[in-house]
Amino acid sequence: MNISIQSRTSKAWKNTLLSLTPHQNSFNDDLIQESANIAHHYLNIDESHKDELKNGKGFIEFSNIPIDDQIGNPPCNATRPYNKGYISELALIGVTKACGLTPFSYLEEKNGALVHEITPSENKLAKSVSSEGTVEFDFHTDGAYLSRSIRPHSLSLLCLMDQKQTGTNLISLNDLIAELSNQHKEILFQSRFVHIAPETFKVKHRYMTNSVLDLVDGHYEIKAALHSITALDEEAENALTELKKLSKKIHSTKNWKSGDLLIFNNLRCMHGRGEIVGKRWLQRCYGTYTFDQSTIVKLNP
Repeated sequence: MNISIQSRTSKAWKNTLLSLTPHQNSFNDDLIQESANIAHHYLNIDESHKDELKNGKGFIEFSNIPIDDQIGNPPCNATRPYNKGYISELALIGVTKACGLTPFSYLEEKNGALVHEITPSENKLAKSVSSEGTVEFDFHTDGAYLSRSIRPHSLSLLCLMDQKQTGTNLISLNDLIAELSNQHKEILFQSRFVHIAPETFKVKHRYMTNSVLDLVDGHYEIKAALHSITALDEEAENALTELKKLSKKIHSTKNWKSGDLLIFNNLRCMHGRGEIVGKRWLQRCYGTYTFDQSTIVKLNP
């Protein structure tokens, strides 16, 4: 599903957001709800959009979402520049909330920030297989090692710049399920795989043995990070190999322009990207169907 708004609508949206000011980079409940009301007004989001995310293909693309007039260079430490405005952040959390998801964060990732700066970190440049590196990032779902209730149920990504168009690759689980053999599908439903916490999560308990596929309320769901997951036996390894081969075959690529926003169901889609070349700066927000908005989840005891 693709939704594009006209330039004058985007400008009017931006002017409306200028009246909202976070206090000390904090997005409280009232600010999130007001941002959502504004996004709903300009995008006309309805139940069909929410159902597309939850039960359909699992993603929606938006174009011409308002961002700040002055962006500057991408931060080299993956933290928010102090002199940047808040237009893109307010638009991002507003769209997330308007689509039926509640924005939230983890204390152990990026110090609990509600909006993440997705740009290479100078400390991990070219080495980290994560959102803070430049090397190819294989298909994954965020927080695959976490229990379903505290896993991100959605990701929203907003492009501020992508100089060399390092696209985001995306797979809908609907397409994967249609291609998987029944034998390997059955194995992927079994707890025969070890999931590892992402590099950006500063947690003590980093491993979880679990399945790759689940069936919840009649819908297939997936959890895996293909660059780090390991199989516990030969049959499980063969099933994982088929999943990896299919992921290379059936994905689509989102080539970014400034103001593009992609929201997708993290339980029913996998995503990844190629090697980053040139300046690239996305912003990310997690969404959940479980928590109250602006919740900061604590993972370490």
